Amino acid sequence: MNQAFIDSGLYSPHPGGSSAEDNANSSLNNMRTLGLTFLILWSALVLTSCATHVEVNGTFPRPLNKQLPISSVVVFDQAFSSYRFENTDGREVSIAVGQTQVDLFTTVTRSLFQIATFTNTMPTTSDTDLILVPKVEEVQISMPFQTKLNVFEVWIKYNLQVFDHKGEAIADWIMSAYGKTPTKFLKSDSEALNQAAIVALRDAGAHFIIAFDRVPEIRQWLNNKTSQTRLSTSTLSQSKLSQDRPSETRPSETHPSGNKAPSDKREGAIL
Repeated sequence: MNQAFIDSGLYSPHPGGSSAEDNANSSLNNMRTLGLTFLILWSALVLTSCATHVEVNGTFPRPLNKQLPISSVVVFDQAFSSYRFENTDGREVSIAVGQTQVDLFTTVTRSLFQIATFTNTMPTTSDTDLILVPKVEEVQISMPFQTKLNVFEVWIKYNLQVFDHKGEAIADWIMSAYGKTPTKFLKSDSEALNQAAIVALRDAGAHFIIAFDRVPEIRQWLNNKTSQTRLSTSTLSQSKLSQDRPSETRPSETHPSGNKAPSDKREGAIL
């Protein structure tokens, strides 16, 4: 065969321009690509089916407790009211507790303080006695696939920042709460995790009511406020008493006849 024709590339020793080996390799590569695609899709489907997303929902009865005679403004900032815990290490889990924890702290502060108002921004000054700013420091969860135990557990750590009416810090109170729920009582992982989170939030509410005035810095502030209130009340009472007391004047001596009784001391008389 003409060597020039072969060199031109128009000649192929195999009919159709490709060998049987090339066809086999191409088919094998196609199968590998399809297999890899199927594996990726299957993995994504498995991960999606195992993911747990919970919008925590529950109610909190108003506790029965003795109110503190103070007024407060509670600040629920955006980070607090929309807080969501997310775990992507292994199985995907997320818990949204923002609005529910706002409901919790609304209930317990109205129960503990004589007056409780609410805002979403930190005021520079306030006409209330104190300013309370709750923040979420940390959330941890434990699920059966991690611990091999038949329980769901939730830990929440709060930092409760307390300021006076001028915005000066009184206390940074770290408060922890815990809740767990056995899986045998619930139908799904989401339901069990929701219930564990509600138990943790109720634990936080009970701790807040019981321990608020036991925090050393807060107790000192309350004692100082009580002393100042008593002093102000005492001063006001004494001032009012002085204003209400009639002036003491000596009555003039009057003779039974109606005329002024004569003085014992006569003018010009020598005693």
